[in-house]
Amino acid sequence: MHAGSNAIQMARRVALDALLWYCVPAVFMVVYLRRFSMPAAALVPHLLIVAIPLAALVLVRLTVARVVPSSTVRTAIGAPLLAAMLSVMLLYYTLVIAGLKSWGGVIAWNVIPSYAQQAPAYLANLGFAPLLVAAAAALAFAALIDRHVAQAFPETPMNSLESRTSALATFGHCVGYTLS
Repeated sequence: MHAGSNAIQMARRVALDALLWYCVPAVFMVVYLRRFSMPAAALVPHLLIVAIPLAALVLVRLTVARVVPSSTVRTAIGAPLLAAMLSVMLLYYTLVIAGLKSWGGVIAWNVIPSYAQQAPAYLANLGFAPLLVAAAAALAFAALIDRHVAQAFPETPMNSLESRTSALATFGHCVGYTLS
């Protein structure tokens, strides 16, 4: 029975990872297809390509689950990994949308490093304070980790919304409830 419940719990986590993972590309593709009138034929190939890093994430998490006995350590490995991968995907989609708005094309991988150096000036030209954007990105990253940890340990008293008073925890719950 114990092995069966572990398998169910692992399947649930993989399903939650997949659901969370595909929320971001789904929103992006809606914007890409509707706002920029791109061809709908791009949808299926894009979702298949996005499955590659998801498969890598699932394999790493399954390996960690098999090798690491402590659920706390597994969460300490899995939460930042998932948050980092989602953050990279969000950053790339943001760059694609910025490229489509600015010059009508998708940004190429080889120009991302040169544009990264110009990010503060670009953000300032758009009317955003670069430091504020960096702080918001760090907060969102921490919120993803926070929410993942909260889902991994739902039985702890700190996971009730009433007992979590910090802005980060509240934001993490909002992001988690929105995305799960």
